[in-house]
Amino acid sequence: KGNRVIPLTDTMMQKLLVHRARQLFEKQRLGRAYSDNGYVFANEFGGLIEPNYLRKVYMRILGDAKVPFHHFHTIRHTFATRAIENDMPVKVVSEILGHSSVQLTMDLYCHPSISAKRNVLEKMENL
Repeated sequence: KGNRVIPLTDTMMQKLLVHRARQLFEKQRLGRAYSDNGYVFANEFGGLIEPNYLRKVYMRILGDAKVPFHHFHTIRHTFATRAIENDMPVKVVSEILGHSSVQLTMDLYCHPSISAKRNVLEKMENL
């Protein structure tokens, strides 16, 4: 399920349009030195962004924000957990993540927070 359609919110679309405008400016500025490979996110010359570069940027962002180290993949776990905690249907989360089954999403990516557990227990207390 590597290729899938993920709808964008208006905010996401606006941010991507701003990014695209910057990218087109760089393309014009660099002229023939820019190789347009059609990437949404490219290096300054239009090429593939190397994973080591992304790792360095990620580490700098964590450091600047004074956030303890977490593997980049943790973002996926957090997204899935928070989406389900906020009542996004598990099937939708599973498809966004590109999983072959809802069970895979539930087993690997859903980690209820202590507050989510507390909320459920408080609801049960009122039965």
